[in-house]
This record gives sequence, structure tokens and C-alpha cells, in this order.
Amino acid sequence: MNSAIIRPVRSVQAVPGHAPRDVTGTRAARPGSGVWLRLFEVALALFLAGFLLTDMYPWLPSFNRLLGGVLGLLAISSWLRRRGGIPAEVALFGAFVAWGILTGFLFSGNQSPVLAYGRLLSQELVLAFALTEYVRERRTPTFVFTVLLVVPLCLYWYARANGQLVTAQAGGRGDSWRLASFLANANYVGFLCLYGLFGVAYFLWNRRKHGLMFWPLLALPFIATTLVLSGSRKTLVSVGVFALMWALLTYGSAKASKVRSVLLLLVVATALYVAGRFVVENTHAGERFVQASRDPRLSMGRYSLYQEGWTMFLQSPVQGVGLGNFLTHSSIGMYAHSDFMEVLATTGFVGFVLYSSIYLVLWRRLRRMMKRSEDATSRYMAGLYQAMIITLLVLGLGTPNFLDPLYLCILGLMIGHARVMEEDLLVSRPTESRASKGMASPRPASALRASGPSL
Repeated sequence: MNSAIIRPVRSVQAVPGHAPRDVTGTRAARPGSGVWLRLFEVALALFLAGFLLTDMYPWLPSFNRLLGGVLGLLAISSWLRRRGGIPAEVALFGAFVAWGILTGFLFSGNQSPVLAYGRLLSQELVLAFALTEYVRERRTPTFVFTVLLVVPLCLYWYARANGQLVTAQAGGRGDSWRLASFLANANYVGFLCLYGLFGVAYFLWNRRKHGLMFWPLLALPFIATTLVLSGSRKTLVSVGVFALMWALLTYGSAKASKVRSVLLLLVVATALYVAGRFVVENTHAGERFVQASRDPRLSMGRYSLYQEGWTMFLQSPVQGVGLGNFLTHSSIGMYAHSDFMEVLATTGFVGFVLYSSIYLVLWRRLRRMMKRSEDATSRYMAGLYQAMIITLLVLGLGTPNFLDPLYLCILGLMIGHARVMEEDLLVSRPTESRASKGMASPRPASALRASGPSL
């Protein structure tokens, strides 16, 4: 046979548009992107610090708007250089923002909150897009998870340094005991602790690659203490949901072992029961749960907000009462305290569908990874992101997530990394297919799977 007829099969590294892999199998960032990545990480760290310290330094919002613009420009430059499409989830959020602003100005009676909410959501859209582009450029979400893990530790040590920790442990009248650290809202302290647990779960699997071993577990006592002293009931419930979903969807799924999933789920459920009994019987946060169970009037306020939101939706089922106008139509002048009810009441059925589709598209992307990928790390991360989505949906029953910029950063992180894992899978599968047919391959299929998409 004429050897000239046989075309050499190009390696994965030689395929245009795909970054090379290093010796561990991780796809490296493209040449020339190092400076871009460092600039983005510095700008993002400063932005998040400014966002969290706004209550202490009122001049920071103006500074953060400048940093947000820098992040947006960096993301656009990466997108133009990569010439990649915009993920469907980001496009859906952009459509949701546009719909909310348009219908708000056209149909709402009070346009002042429309302008305020529209500006906030537009900034969050930039953040989500920026985080998506960053993770797709870096090929790993390690930096963002590191920030998520460090923040609750900073909350703990600041509260300990200024005496808030001792005051919260000693208790006080009403809600004066609740730990707020350098924030104005104790509930948000709980949210940040939940996000920190996401970071712990990430590093538990990736500890050896990053040389961390089990030190992320050392952060758990500090995060748990801060969380309990914040007194955030919705977050405590969400943490329990996350622990159960993490046990169910990660380790066993990564190793394709139902036995491991069941055993880990039993261990986590037992630990949650013991911890829950301790919190209820020995802490002020537990007293809040007991009071709520004994006095139904304490939960009637939230229930009445749900009723009012449903009434608003029935009045304007297509476009809603107007973005940000829930407070205007509420009899007690409060927001809905619910992610989906706020969206449904203020942006109508169309806005609700656009917003809900973000989760549906991302979930389907993760499900495909679980079914098709043979790489344990990719399967673990897909399961972790599914657990995070379920947890955030549960948290959204008590708070409007879509108004939290840090929440949109986490959503952008998941969208970006899901796309990275999906792209890695598409690159590896054709090579495996060629190897299975006996054709020439630059590497054996087993070696490709062993060094496949990892973090």
C-alpha cells in the first residue's frame, strides 16, 4: 500500500482552536493570555473586596463601578480573541434583563425602581459574562473557589478581632446577638458561609492536584461557627440540603459506585442529625427555629408575601407589575423574599420562563457530562454543580438570588466551567472513536482518559 495515501492523524494539541494540555492532562491557557488572566484576577479580587466592604467605606460603590467596567472590557477582549460563542445561559440572562427593563418602562406605574433594578441587573450581566469568560480562558475555577473559601474565614477573624464573636456567643436581646462582622446584614454572612462550603467541596476532590491535602477541612469549624452565629435559618437549611446533595451526586457518581453514594449519604445524614440537634438545643439560632415552630405568626409574613406576589402575577400575567415594583404593590412595602416569586410577579410569565431556562440549560449540560464523560474529575464537578444549583434554588425560596452580584459570579463560574468540560469532552471523544476503530491515534484511548479533562 502506498504510504503517501495514509494521512497522519493530527494530535489533539494540533487541532486548531484547542489549547494544548500540560503533563497532567489539564488544558493550558492559550499563549499570550497570562497577562490577561492576572489582570482579571486582580480586578476581580479588588471588586469583591469593594463589594463586601461597602458598608464600612461608602465611597467604594463608585470605585466598584469602574472595576466592573474593567472586568467587562477584559471579558469582551477575551471573547473577541477566542471567537467563541456566548453560552446560552448568559444569553438567556441578557434576554431576561432586557425584557424586565423594557416591560418595566412600558407598563409599570413607578419607573424609579425599574431604573435602579435595571442598572443592577445590567451590572450583574457583565459579571456573569466576565466570570464565564475568565473560567473558559483559565480552564479552571480554582481562583474563584479560593476566594469563596477565604471570605468566610475573613468574616470570622474580623468578628473575633473586634469582639463581635464573643458578643454573639454570649447572646443578647432580640436579634442583637446575630453576628454581622464587617457587613450590615447577618443573613448575608450566612450566604457567604454557604458559598465558602462550596469552596471546601471543590478542594476536597482537587486537594492533591493543588497540594492541599485535607486542609480545607480545617476551615469547616470556622465557617460553621460563623454560620450558626449569623442566625440565618434559610442558610442553615440550605447547608443541610447541600451536604445531602453533595453526598448523593458527587463521590459515588464520580466513581460510578452506588454503594459509595449510599454509604456517604448515610454518614452525612447522621452528621447532620447530630449537628442539627446540637444547634437547636444549644444555640440562639436554634431558638429562632423553635420560636418559628411554636408561633405560626412569625412565618405568616413570608406566606402573605407569596400570596401578594401571586395576586400581582394574576393581575399582569404576561409582563408582570414592573421590574422592582413588588415593593410598590406590597401592602407591607417589602420585596418578595423569594427568587422565583419576585421574578414571576415583576416580569410576568415571559420573564419567569427566561430566568428559569438558565437553570434548565445548565442542568442539561451537566447531565450530559455525567452520562458521557469517563473522567472522574469532570463527573465529580458536574455532580458538585448540580448540588450547588439545587441548594441555590432552595435558598431562593427565602431570598431573591437574582439581585445578588456574588450569586451571579457563582452562576457565571458554573456556566463557564461546564462549557470547558464540555469542550474537553468533544475534543477527546473523536480520538477515542478513532482508536476503537483501529485507526492511527497519537495516544492510546486509555491514556487519553487517564489524562482527560481535569481541573
